[in-house]
Amino acid sequence: MSNHVLNVLLEGFDAEKANQVNLNQDQVSQDWVDIYSSRQNGTILQAFVRGVEEKTYSHAGNKKMHCAVIDIGEVKGLIPLEFLGVENRNDARQLIGEKVVFMVIAIDKENGFFVGSRVAALEEMKNITLKKINEGDDILAVVRKVFNTSLFVDIGGIEIRIPNKEVSYGWIDSLHDHYKVGDHIRVRVTSVDRKNKEVSVSIKATKPNPWENVSDHFTEQAEYVGKVSGIAEFGPYIELKEGISGLAQHLRHEVLKKGDKVLVRILKIRPKEHKINVKVIKVLS
Repeated sequence: MSNHVLNVLLEGFDAEKANQVNLNQDQVSQDWVDIYSSRQNGTILQAFVRGVEEKTYSHAGNKKMHCAVIDIGEVKGLIPLEFLGVENRNDARQLIGEKVVFMVIAIDKENGFFVGSRVAALEEMKNITLKKINEGDDILAVVRKVFNTSLFVDIGGIEIRIPNKEVSYGWIDSLHDHYKVGDHIRVRVTSVDRKNKEVSVSIKATKPNPWENVSDHFTEQAEYVGKVSGIAEFGPYIELKEGISGLAQHLRHEVLKKGDKVLVRILKIRPKEHKINVKVIKVLS
């Protein structure tokens, strides 16, 4: 009967759209259920940072402070800088567009928002991770920062620096050529210090060591095609095979650049040191 009345009173009435209105309202209610659950039970949530704003925060004595803005469904959330784990607004801006973890630590239902703490969530995740992992475990990591010679990755709330030498068996001129923020990679745990909450990991340890059978693929005084993988002060590195790079001397009358294809002669193979000395015979491209 009521549906018939609505059909009469609302020109252009659409039952599916009307149902969607009710569903949306139910979803808002469920959003608050999730928020209260995190506050009461310490549940860890995730959301994208969609901005940074200055907000008067009553739980901090009505002081104005910069906060990261997040959402749980249709409900707005704020993470003040001190709970975000960054020092200033510029650092907070770097997180815009990134998904962060947090725990709800305060709720202002009257004004329709909640306050979260990324610091608390990361600390809880770190404690859980340290209990679970052991040396030799292979786990997933997320790349957080990329530099020329090192990566910073996150494993369950623990940020770890991976130096270039633990990324690949071969020479890598710049890690920017191979990785970007947000990449998911497989790493192997190489050490765990639970007392100091420190962990070391390696990417190359998850891969076969190509130097163990390098003599099956290359012979001294033989010539092979390779690619310039980088230019160091003391000479160019020539990639002969994935994970195997040879060091050559600079050419006298020609300048090599990264990506050039070259013909090289192998002068010396030192598998225990993971080193090959080569001489560039000809530049192919």
